[in-house]
Amino acid sequence: MSKVFIAKGKDPYKNTLKLLEMAGSSFLNTLKSPLVIKPNLVMDTRDECASSDPKVVRAVVDHILRKARVDVMIIAEGSSMDTVKAYETLGYNAMFEDLDVELRDLNKDKVEWINIVDPLTGRPQKLPIAETLINARCIISAAMLKTHDHGIVTMGLKNLVGAVPGSKWKKSIHGGRFPDEMAEYEFRRTISDFHKNILEINKRVRIDYSILDATCSMEGDGPCTGKPRKLNYGIGGADPVAVDAVGAYLMGFDPYEVGYIYLCEKANIGTADLAQIQVEPANWVKLRRKFKPHRRYRLMQYKHSK
Repeated sequence: MSKVFIAKGKDPYKNTLKLLEMAGSSFLNTLKSPLVIKPNLVMDTRDECASSDPKVVRAVVDHILRKARVDVMIIAEGSSMDTVKAYETLGYNAMFEDLDVELRDLNKDKVEWINIVDPLTGRPQKLPIAETLINARCIISAAMLKTHDHGIVTMGLKNLVGAVPGSKWKKSIHGGRFPDEMAEYEFRRTISDFHKNILEINKRVRIDYSILDATCSMEGDGPCTGKPRKLNYGIGGADPVAVDAVGAYLMGFDPYEVGYIYLCEKANIGTADLAQIQVEPANWVKLRRKFKPHRRYRLMQYKHSK
């Protein structure tokens, strides 16, 4: 049975440390070098609750330095905007200037190519994946709870889109354009293959531990322009599908309506069945809040049979 931990509090640094302490050896035993921590820096500006708080990543690094020996730790992201600017603007440079931890821009990385499908045309195409993540022996995803303009929600699994270098190739996952650039009939056509493309990325790059910061999350027209919503907790676990499933449920959604969560479970990456997930503390369902979905939510449900 998959285990997921929830730590409550207003400080993302303290919440993250609590999560990792709760996990104990189950977290420490996953650590190998080179280790990559992958935040979600979708914006290179200080838009509230759009990007991962550097305090979360600092807590992960500090915990590892105190509890384990990892020779190489890299913080790596490929922002849809300017990754270097994002590191500076969001406070990552200042947060890690005293540590021997590299801040790497995946948009400038060497790549390996995988097969996906163009969601608009249905034709096969290639997609580049940053070699930093392919070569990592341990990947920690440090994302957030946000609604999304194509996938209903975005959390740990969807965070791996940052492994795709450059805005052009990120668009190709959706159909050559970002969702808000599509007419409704085009948007409908892309849903199925968009979710399959997220699965293909997660099959090639596996998350070893997933952390979701919900001290500040986002509802409405996420992942960039939605409304901030402060929940004051964090979620963590070694099963990235289970962590996303718990996160989706706490946002008021059925995890199985999110296509890539369903597909990742079907591909044996993890479990989305809440009955098969042990969550600590036991009264965690009391944290559930109904999020306002994206305005195109009615078009997003992935059609499948459980």
